[in-house]
Amino acid sequence: MTCAATSRADKAEKPCIPKINWSANNSATVWTLLAEIEKSENYRVLYGKKDVAKNTSGETKVAVYARIAKAVLLELFSLNPNTVHNRIKSKLESLKNVYKKHAKWLCQTGEGVQKNEDGSQGSEETLSFYIMGDGPCIETPLHAVNIWKEIEADFPFFPTLHHI
Repeated sequence: MTCAATSRADKAEKPCIPKINWSANNSATVWTLLAEIEKSENYRVLYGKKDVAKNTSGETKVAVYARIAKAVLLELFSLNPNTVHNRIKSKLESLKNVYKKHAKWLCQTGEGVQKNEDGSQGSEETLSFYIMGDGPCIETPLHAVNIWKEIEADFPFFPTLHHI
């Protein structure tokens, strides 16, 4: 099966890429994708430097997404690099959005809206804990650990994305 060209520069017909089954084999493709994101040469371009003393690489995000797509989905990448690159980018954005939803849940204090000293409704909430990239530790309050476990059961990629 082939797909019609979508631009003048892309005159030749390219094969259609089938839907990627991200959940196959216990989500092995997603885990491989996350492992590629964690590599410093990819992370630095897509999300910024972890170590501010290191210079930037000069690579573009497009080049990094293409490198990741080739590493994660080599067979499909060889058929239609642009489509696979876009699917990788979309999957990462989807994972990021689900992560943010769960992280927001984790950041809720569970104490409801607090009142200011003058009796008015407060607008700022302060958390009594912070969970580092490695996940809950001995000092993490039990209610936060329980929320973390619920999130992890619902979204197993959460700990890895939290670390990233």
